[in-house]
Amino acid sequence: MKTLHLLALTLLTLTGVFSDSSEWGVNYSEPICAVRGSSVSISCTYFYPGSVHEVQRLLWCSNNTNTKSHCTDPPYVYDSDSSTASGDFEFVGDKKSNCTLLIKNVQFSHSGGYRFRFITDDNNYTAFPGATFYITALELWMSSSSGNRTLKEGDSVNLTCAVNCTPSSPQFVWFKNGKRLPESDPLRKTGSEKLVVTGCLQVSIWPIVHPDWLDTDTELFYTASVLHLSNLTVGDSGRYSCALKPDESIRSEPVQLNIGGGKWRVNYSEPICAVRGSSVSISCTYSYPQSHVVQRVRWCSNNNTEPHCRDPPYVYDSDSSTASEGFEFVGDKTSNCTLLIRNVQFSHSGGYRFRFITDVTNGNWAGLPGATFTVTALELWMSSSSGDRTLKEGDSVNLTCAVNCTPSSPQFVWFKNGERLPESGSILHLCNLTVGDSGRYSCALKPDESVRSEPVQLNIGGSSSLLMFSALVIIGLMVVSLTLIILTPFPK
Repeated sequence: MKTLHLLALTLLTLTGVFSDSSEWGVNYSEPICAVRGSSVSISCTYFYPGSVHEVQRLLWCSNNTNTKSHCTDPPYVYDSDSSTASGDFEFVGDKKSNCTLLIKNVQFSHSGGYRFRFITDDNNYTAFPGATFYITALELWMSSSSGNRTLKEGDSVNLTCAVNCTPSSPQFVWFKNGKRLPESDPLRKTGSEKLVVTGCLQVSIWPIVHPDWLDTDTELFYTASVLHLSNLTVGDSGRYSCALKPDESIRSEPVQLNIGGGKWRVNYSEPICAVRGSSVSISCTYSYPQSHVVQRVRWCSNNNTEPHCRDPPYVYDSDSSTASEGFEFVGDKTSNCTLLIRNVQFSHSGGYRFRFITDVTNGNWAGLPGATFTVTALELWMSSSSGDRTLKEGDSVNLTCAVNCTPSSPQFVWFKNGERLPESGSILHLCNLTVGDSGRYSCALKPDESVRSEPVQLNIGGSSSLLMFSALVIIGLMVVSLTLIILTPFPK
């Protein structure tokens, strides 16, 4: 019976051909595992008595097409005496010691053994059995807490991405609707982790794909990654796929998740605080009976006094070719109802409501009371050790940057004369001032550092002793200059 092991990654070491430098030999890399569609190199080095021999010709053979064990006759996948290589094969070595072979767009037909042969001015050498090359496909499958029934909100899902050999240092990456999911703490929801990625599985499963070229009695080593989605919502619906670094363009076949909403619902993000002039999203998801198809979506502001957003004006209507200025719908007609507001102003403050209409009679819903949106300005003020008098050297100053609502995870940054300062935090403390601290100071909130507070001008006056010393120096220079003028004889 065939057995599958999913193991944590281990380094496989294979004994190559090792010999004294005066002898002949070829060292191949350990058995290679590659994902179908990617490009892979068979690393290879060779050696010979270089002081008395000169390499004239290099050959690579495949066990699939050349049954001659010593690669003495064609066909070859590479021949240095030929102007072209075979298909997707490229020799990237040299006639000294490097015999590396690059295979592009690898397919299952490329799997098997490869042998390198080199010919010198009076001898030749073939290294066999050669390098072993395995091709695998990324396999992606799903298991859920719901078993075989339709997924609904609250269920959990495991997506497993696996390859049926062990690539070197495998690093899996995940995608939803073609967009890369973050590698650390992705899709976190308040109070609990939404998504967890694990490295290599340690359970037994049987492969979906078993290549024709592989003996069915061969023991396979699988490496896999699991994407765990818990407490599903309609917003988790989408097409999921996986890839192996570094070639993230070669992905598995996608798995479609359709999460049915048990009831009509609109979920808004918590109350939003935005700085005037910035761009902000009102995050929003919605759900409805799975048998319905959404036909139309709308957004209303409090300027629309009809609470269910049945009649205009709308800030967005999917049946209209234009949205209100500054508003952009970045959701879809499936589950995402996010609204983007650009260059927010105080007039944008207030409540916003989302409404959607399906293809079923009376199939419509408005999310009440809606999302709350507050717009604020960055305020900057100064307090100093000098009180109300003019700042001078040696004084200290506190510059305070504040907003009159609470943005999510506020991070303040500071600027002097338009240049970003390394300091952070809502208070900038400047102590033991010098004239060099004079300038225009402003602050901003991450991530939109281009939206800044009104600047505060600091003018630091020099100390009285310094002024007196400067005056004495100037007077002294004037006296010296006058003396030189008096003593200098006028020409006759």
